[in-house]
Amino acid sequence: MTVAISTTVPAILLDEPTPKSTLRSFHRRKLQIWEGCVPFDHVRGWVQNRRTELLVDNWRMDSGREPDDDELYHLVLDDEIHKIKSLADNIFQNGVRMPLILASDGRLLDGNRRYFAVRHLLETLKPSERADFKILPAWVLASTDPDDENNVITERNLVDDQKEKWPYYVIAEQVYEDRMDQGLTIKEIAAKYDMQTTRVRAMISAVELANEFVGYHEEDDREREARRLAYENLIWFDQLQRSQGKLLDTDSEFKEAVFRMLLEEPAKFGQARDFVKLGEIRRSKKAWATLTSVSGPAGLEQADQVMAAEKLDAARDPVGKLDRIVLVLKEVATAPELHTAPEDLLASFHRLAMQVPAGPSDPEWRIGQMFQWLDEMTVAQISTLTPETLDRLSEAQARVKAMAEAWPGSQA
Repeated sequence: MTVAISTTVPAILLDEPTPKSTLRSFHRRKLQIWEGCVPFDHVRGWVQNRRTELLVDNWRMDSGREPDDDELYHLVLDDEIHKIKSLADNIFQNGVRMPLILASDGRLLDGNRRYFAVRHLLETLKPSERADFKILPAWVLASTDPDDENNVITERNLVDDQKEKWPYYVIAEQVYEDRMDQGLTIKEIAAKYDMQTTRVRAMISAVELANEFVGYHEEDDREREARRLAYENLIWFDQLQRSQGKLLDTDSEFKEAVFRMLLEEPAKFGQARDFVKLGEIRRSKKAWATLTSVSGPAGLEQADQVMAAEKLDAARDPVGKLDRIVLVLKEVATAPELHTAPEDLLASFHRLAMQVPAGPSDPEWRIGQMFQWLDEMTVAQISTLTPETLDRLSEAQARVKAMAEAWPGSQA
């Protein structure tokens, strides 16, 4: 279809930069567009936007009229779905990257969120920071035909633009390079990509673990396979680091086994959550042996079954429970954070622990614990003991010795 070309520049456009006429396709129809810049104050929010329809309907029911531009702004700003404040933060860092699309009279056809985000910046920034946001890049329709306007609305808001986001691996690698090669701080990277700092750290840790995995397989000539897996499934390394980071750092046998299993055929793991239970499986000798010896996804399934059976046994068998507790305590006792535990919690733990029998040598063990406790007392602590307490200790010692000597066959 032939497009009638207008030479009249829409009045809303500024003279600088010089407006440029071009043809663009919107939903199978070529339209004349004027590209340039417009003053923010000359743009009006789009009340009929489908995204704001529910907010406007509720307002209309409450007030009996359409909201004006100021009222619509506050409705959208307070609505979590629109995420205006986070978009404003992004625009503050990077500017308005996608031009608004306007009817010739300044009505928004595309860019409602960008428009309100810029308004939020203009109302919250210092006066010296506002200049960059008072002028906006814009495409203005030359036509005033409602059908042309609807074509723009349909194309930009309802039709899939077929844009594919970068894979997680590519984004994480860029973040990693910014940190390692460019020397950016975590906060600088978070601001650059509009991320939480925790997400930035997680990405960096995931890339580091994936690089270690690839390096591990250089020796068995499977580097290419390893790199491919890391590219397609970096989120696995993210989950591994999050859920098993401490174990990976302290148990080299565990780490090497996981690195080997990741390239097994048939594949043992199929999704990130498969790695969440690996630490628990590692603590069970039988479950770990099952996982590492049975190929494919059956290994993980059977290891889960072993753990379920062990939990059932432990629920019926106090000794099984105690065995699992000891394994957990080995990790807890070495944790540097343990010293921050409340004194009453530690005292309660030790009181309960003292109730666990120590077998035939139980009395010897208890006395040994008492000696250890006394040996660990500082001079300052001993100096606080009252005379009554010291007398009780002396009496207890004399009583124990007398009872031991009086018992038939005693070796005391």
